[in-house]
Amino acid sequence: MIKIFFFCFCLIVFVHSLKISVVLEKEENNLYANSLSQCTKGYLVLFSEIASPITSIDHSCISTTTLNQTIDSSNLLYNFEFQNSIGAQSCEITLITQLETVGYTFNFICQEMPIPIIKDIGSLPQYTQKFGTFSFNILYEYMFSIENVPEPNSQLSINYLVNDTNWSLGLSKINYNTYIIEIYPIYSANTIFQTTVVKVTLNFQNNYEHFFEIELKNPKSNIEMTDYNLAPIDNPVMAYQVLGSFNIKSDTPSKLIFGFEISNMMLFCLNYPIYGNPFNSTYFIRLYLGMDFNQNLDWVNYQGNVKQILTSKNINIIAIPPIDDSPGDIKSKVSDPNPALGGNRILSYLTTNTKFERESYSFLNMVIEDQVYLDPNLQYLNDGAFSLIGNFSAFNRSVDMIVSKYYNRENIWFGILSAISRNDYIDPSSIDLLPPIINDWELIALPGFGEYILLRASITDNISGFAAIYEPNPSSTAIIMSCQNLVSGTIQNGVYEVVIKNPLFSIQEFYISDYASNTNTYGSKFLPIMEPFVNLNFSNPRNYNYDSLDFQVLNANWSHNDIDLSLRSCSVIFSFTLANPDKEMSPCFQLGLEYPFIEIKIFCGTWNETSNQYEILVTLPMRMLTGVLSYSLFYYKHISSDYLNLAFPSSELRIFSQDADMLGPEIIDLSPIDGEIGWTFRVYDKLNGFASGNITITGSLYQIENVFILNPNDEIHEIRVPLLSPCVPQTYTITSAFLVDNGGYVSDIVNVFKNYINVDLHKIEITCPAPIPLDPPILKSFEFNPQTIDVGSNNRNVTIKFTVEAPIGNALIDRTPFVYLTSLYTITKKEATFKSSSNFEYFYECEMEVPYGFGAPEKSIFSLYGIMDITATMIGFTSSDLDRLHFDYILDTTEFTKDAHPVIESSSDITVRGGKLLIIGNAFGSDIGTLVVNVVYNDGIIDPKHAIFLSPTSIVIENVRPTTLPFKIQIAKLGTNSETLYSNDYWIKPRLVPGFPYTDSSSTSSIGSSTSDSSVDSSSHSASFGSDSSSNEIIPTNPPNPCINSCGGPTQGRCASNGCVCISPWVGADCTSKVIIIPTPSINNSLPTTNFSFPSENNAENIGLTGIISIVELQELDKNDQILFRYPFAQWVWTNISTFGTPEKYLYSANITNSNLTTYVNVTIQYFEKQENISFAGEELIMNPYSIKYNINISSYSFTNSQNSLQLIMKLTLESNESDGCSAIEKGNTTLSNSDFVKLQINNHSLYGRFVKRGIIDGRISSISNQVLENYHQDKSTQFNDVISFMGIKIRSFRSMVQLDPDFSVLLDQNGASSSDSTSSICSSKKKKLSVAQLAGIIIGSILFGAVVIVASTYFIYKNLKEKRFEKGFEKKLKNIK
Repeated sequence: MIKIFFFCFCLIVFVHSLKISVVLEKEENNLYANSLSQCTKGYLVLFSEIASPITSIDHSCISTTTLNQTIDSSNLLYNFEFQNSIGAQSCEITLITQLETVGYTFNFICQEMPIPIIKDIGSLPQYTQKFGTFSFNILYEYMFSIENVPEPNSQLSINYLVNDTNWSLGLSKINYNTYIIEIYPIYSANTIFQTTVVKVTLNFQNNYEHFFEIELKNPKSNIEMTDYNLAPIDNPVMAYQVLGSFNIKSDTPSKLIFGFEISNMMLFCLNYPIYGNPFNSTYFIRLYLGMDFNQNLDWVNYQGNVKQILTSKNINIIAIPPIDDSPGDIKSKVSDPNPALGGNRILSYLTTNTKFERESYSFLNMVIEDQVYLDPNLQYLNDGAFSLIGNFSAFNRSVDMIVSKYYNRENIWFGILSAISRNDYIDPSSIDLLPPIINDWELIALPGFGEYILLRASITDNISGFAAIYEPNPSSTAIIMSCQNLVSGTIQNGVYEVVIKNPLFSIQEFYISDYASNTNTYGSKFLPIMEPFVNLNFSNPRNYNYDSLDFQVLNANWSHNDIDLSLRSCSVIFSFTLANPDKEMSPCFQLGLEYPFIEIKIFCGTWNETSNQYEILVTLPMRMLTGVLSYSLFYYKHISSDYLNLAFPSSELRIFSQDADMLGPEIIDLSPIDGEIGWTFRVYDKLNGFASGNITITGSLYQIENVFILNPNDEIHEIRVPLLSPCVPQTYTITSAFLVDNGGYVSDIVNVFKNYINVDLHKIEITCPAPIPLDPPILKSFEFNPQTIDVGSNNRNVTIKFTVEAPIGNALIDRTPFVYLTSLYTITKKEATFKSSSNFEYFYECEMEVPYGFGAPEKSIFSLYGIMDITATMIGFTSSDLDRLHFDYILDTTEFTKDAHPVIESSSDITVRGGKLLIIGNAFGSDIGTLVVNVVYNDGIIDPKHAIFLSPTSIVIENVRPTTLPFKIQIAKLGTNSETLYSNDYWIKPRLVPGFPYTDSSSTSSIGSSTSDSSVDSSSHSASFGSDSSSNEIIPTNPPNPCINSCGGPTQGRCASNGCVCISPWVGADCTSKVIIIPTPSINNSLPTTNFSFPSENNAENIGLTGIISIVELQELDKNDQILFRYPFAQWVWTNISTFGTPEKYLYSANITNSNLTTYVNVTIQYFEKQENISFAGEELIMNPYSIKYNINISSYSFTNSQNSLQLIMKLTLESNESDGCSAIEKGNTTLSNSDFVKLQINNHSLYGRFVKRGIIDGRISSISNQVLENYHQDKSTQFNDVISFMGIKIRSFRSMVQLDPDFSVLLDQNGASSSDSTSSICSSKKKKLSVAQLAGIIIGSILFGAVVIVASTYFIYKNLKEKRFEKGFEKKLKNIK
C-alpha cells in the first residue's frame, strides 16, 4: 500500500506541477535609480496548474505582492514590485502550496543615472496655440534633447520650475530623447509686454540640476485694426454661427493671435487671415455657440502674457433648434418559426407618437450611402423613408427584422435611433451555445498602399455559423467583417477577407459573434496567458502602437523650399527619414489650422525603397498667404512643423503670394424671385474664381430635396422649384450649399451665406389652403424576379415592380419610394422609378443589384417605404404587411458561390501620372498566374496587366500609363473548369495633380531621385512587395573574399577589401570569366524553351553545350533539417507576359496541396539583353547582359510546426556532346552582392547561378540560406560532360508569401576546367547523351556552331494535345477582352 500510495502521489505531483511564468514586464520599470538610489521593477506573474491552496509567497528582497486576477482555481495572476539598489541583483520568490514548493528568480540591473548630456535645440518660432474643445491656450515652447539616453524605455523623472510667477510650465516629449518645455502665460490685461528672460530649472532623479535661460520675445507688432464687422448684434437673429471680419495692418510679419473672451474665458473660434499679405491682411471669424446668446463678447489680441481688448460687442443670436425625434410608446412581437425563412423568425417593431421637429434642415441629408450596416444591437438607418408611417410632424416607425432560428438569449435588445427596447424572447434555442473561434488572423500590408490594410481571418463556429466582427463602441454601426466577406469554406469553417482603408488606426478590443448571438472578445489589450490567441493586434500598420515614442526623425526636407503660389497651385514632395522606420506605415501630412477652408488638407505617403525615405506628395493651392507653411506630420504621434523647422532647416517651406485668397466662394446679390419658389444670385470669389458647387432647396412638408448644380460660366444664377398644383402650404428652405473655387478652397452653407446670416433670408413660405385629406394610397401589386439568386455570381440583379392605387390622384409622384432588402445582419436599398399611371394606378419599377455575398446562407426579406400622398402622409409596408397582402416578400439568397466571376467594387486613387493601382472587390482568386487585368485606355489601346499582389479581395497592378482621361479595367481569370471568367467593367477617373514649381536652383533642395514625376505619387512609388526589414532579424552579409589570380589583371578587375571587383563584362571570383554575347533568343510557345545560337569565335568547329535549370520540388523540413514532406512539380502552366518595349518575360505556374491548403508557386523568367541594375529585397544587383532572372513567388503553406522550414530544390545541369575534356563545379560567395554562387564548367564554358541570401517573406526582407546539396541524388554523375548540381533554397516559416530572386548567366572562361582549383574537376573522354528525363526540363540556352548554350527557364512537362488547345483557346479569349 505504501508503494502504491507513493506511486499515486508522485503521479499527482507530476500532472499538477506548478508553473511560474512572467506574463508582462511593466513599461514603467526604471533602468535608472531614483533619488534614493533605488530602481522599481514591476512584473505581472502567472501561477498556473495550481493543484492545492497557496499557503505563502516568500521572497528574498523587498517586494510588494498583490493579486491581480483569478482566472480560475488553477491559474492566478499576481503583481510583483521590487525595489532594488544600484547594481546587478536577483530576487527569488518561493510559492508554497499544501503539496509543493516552487521557486523563481528575477534578475535585475539597476544603473545610476549618468549626468545627462543636454543639447539645446532652441525656441520654437514665436508662440503657438493649443486648442481644447471650446477654448485654447497660448504658450512659448523651448526644445532640448538628452543625448545619452541609451534606449527608448529609459524612464526619466524630471521635475521643473520657473522663477517668474507670471508664467507656468509644462513638459512634453516629442520622442524618446527629445523634450519640449511649454511656457504658459498668466495674463495681465492692457499692459505692454516686454521681452523677458525666464530661468527654468530641471531636476533629475540623480539630483542633477540643469538650468535654461529662455528668452520670451515680444513680437513687437504694432497693429492697427480696421473694418471690424460682427453679426448678429443687438437685434435677435436666428443664425448658424456668429460671423465677422476685420482688417489688420502690422509692421512685422509676426504670428498674431486673436480670440473672444467671456468672463475671462477664452472661446475657440476660427480667425485666420484669408486675404492680403502678412503686413496687411483680412481676417475671417467663425464662432459656434450652440445656444441662444445675448451678451457682450470681448475681442482680444494676445501678445506674450498680455491681452489687449480691442473692442466689445453685444451678440444676440437665436440658435437653430436641434432635432427632436423622441419616440413614444414601443411595441414589438416575435413570430413563430417561419418555414419559408428556413425556420428563422420575424421580429416586428413599432414605435408610436414620434415627433419630428426639424424646420430648417433636410431630413434626407442624413443619407450617406445606399448600403448601411446594422450593428449587433440592430440599430437601423434613418433616411426619411425607412420604417416611417405618418407624416413628419408625428409618425410611427414600423420595422421587421429577421431573428435567427439559433438565437439563444432570453430577450432581444433592439432599437431605431434613440428608441431602444427589449423584447422578452419566448423559447430561445439551445442548439448552439458556443461562440465562434478565430483560428488564424492575418493583417497583410498591400504593397505601395499603406493607407489600406488587408484583414484575413480563419473562423470556425460549430453550428449556427459566424455572423460578424464588430467594435464594442455603441455609437459605431459599422461592422468590421461579416459572413459576406467569406472567400472560402463555409460559415462554420471558413476564411474571410476584407480590405480596410484607414492609414492609422488601432482597435484594442473587438467582438465576434455567431447567428445564435454567442460572443467572444479579442484584442491587443488582452494578455496572452491561458488563451494566447485572444491577444490579437488589429491596426494599420500591423504593429501600430499609439503610445510608442520609439522613433527618431533623422532628417526632413522638401523637394522645393521656396515656391510662388501667386498664379497657380503646385505639388511638392515632403520627405523624411527615421531611425528604425516602420516601412509598412503610411505617414500622414496635414496642413495647419491656419488653412481651415482648403478642401484637401491630409496627404498620406509611402516608403520609397529607392531613396530610402518616406515621401508624401503634397498639393498646395494657389494664393496661400505669404509665410512659412504650417503643417503637422503624423507618425505614431503628431509632430509639428515648428519642431521640424527648428531641428531641420530643410523642412521649412516658404510660400510667396502677391495677394492671398484663402476663402471659398460666397453668394452676393441674393434675391427671391417674385411669385415663384426660387432665388437669383451671383457667386463671388475675390481672386481664384468660382469652380463648381451645388445648392439644395427642401420643402418642409414633403422633405423633397431639389439639388441644383451651378455652372461656373453663368454670371447670374437662378434656382427655382416648380409650384405644385394644387397648391400645398409649406416653407421652402436652402438647406445645403457647397462651393469650391479654382484654388480648392471650399465654402459650406455658413461661409456661402456669410453676407446673409439670418436664415429667414434662406426661406420662402407658400401659403394656401391645406389639401383635403383623402383615402390613403393602397398597394395593388408587388412582385420581383428572379426569386432566387446566387449572391456570389456576377448577375445579382433583381427587378422589383409594384403598383400603387390612389383615389382621385392622391399619390405624390415627386417623392419616389424605396425598396429595402433585409438580411440577418445587413440592409440594402434602392430608389424606385415612376414609370407611368393609368386610372389612378401608379406603376413603379426598381432595378436592385444585391451586394456580393448579401444574406447568405439565409434568405432575405423585402419591405417598401416612402409612398406619400399629397397631404404628406407616408405609407410603408413591412415584410409582414406584404405577406398579409399575399405578395411574395422572400428573396432566396442562400446560394453563395465563392471564387466565381470576379467582381470589382472599388479602387484606390490614381493620379494622371499613372503608376500603381489597387483594385478591390471579390472572387479574384489567389493564383497570380491565372488572372489578367485589362486596362482599356480612352484611345482604344488595351494593356493587359499581371498582378504584383493578389488576394481574393485585392489586386495590385503597376505601370498604369499616364493619362488625363478616364479609363476602364476588366478582370479575366481562369475558372476551376478552365473556362474564362470575366468581371464587370469598372471606370477609373485619374486625379489631376498640379505640377511642380518652376525649377530654380536657388530655391530647391535635393532629395535624391524622388523629385521625378514617376515617383511622387503614392500609387507610383517604386516599392517592392518586401518594403520592410524585420526589426528582429539580422540580414546576412558576405564575409570578405580573398583576391586570387590578381583579379584577372588591371583590365579585368581590381582587388578591394571584400574581394575582386570585376570590370564588365568580366565576372567570377577572380574576374577570369566573361559573359558571352549572343543574339536575342527565339521562343517556342508550345514548350517553354529559350534558344541562344551563335558561331564559335574562330567559326571553325561546332561545340554543343546544353544547360538545363529545373525547379525540381518543394520540401518541408523540421527544425533539424530532416525532410517531412516532398512535393515534386509534375506540371506547369506557361504564359507569355511580355509587354511592348520591355524585356521578354514568361510566367510558369504550379501548385501543391497540403492540409487542404493549396500553395501556389509562380516563376517569372525575365531575359536581360543588356546590363541593368535592379533592386531586390534592399539589395542592388547588377544583371549581366544576356542573363536570365528568376522571380519565384510561393504563396501560403500549412506548416506542421512553426519551427519548420521550406526548401525549394533547383537542379542545374551542364552537358556536352564532346567526347573528351574536363568539367568542374565551383561555389562560394559573391563580392558585390550578398549572394551565393554556383558555377558549372565544361572546358572553357560555364553556367553561372547567383542566389541572393535574402528574400521577401510576408512583405519583409528576411534572410534566406542557399546550400549546394552534395548528396541530394544518389546517381551522381562521374562523367566530365554531365555536370549536375542541386541547390536548396531554405525559407523559414511564413504566413502569406515568399519572393526569391536567383539569376543565371552563360560564361566564357579564360581558364579551362582542367586548370580549375576545384577538387571536383573531372576529366574524361566518354561521350554522354541527354536522357528523356533531362529533356523534360526547361532549356534556357544552347551553344551551337561554335559555342552555343541552351539555359532552361523552369522545369516543365511536355503539354499534351488538350493543353495545347486550351492555350490557344485561352489566348483567343483574352484577345476578345480587348
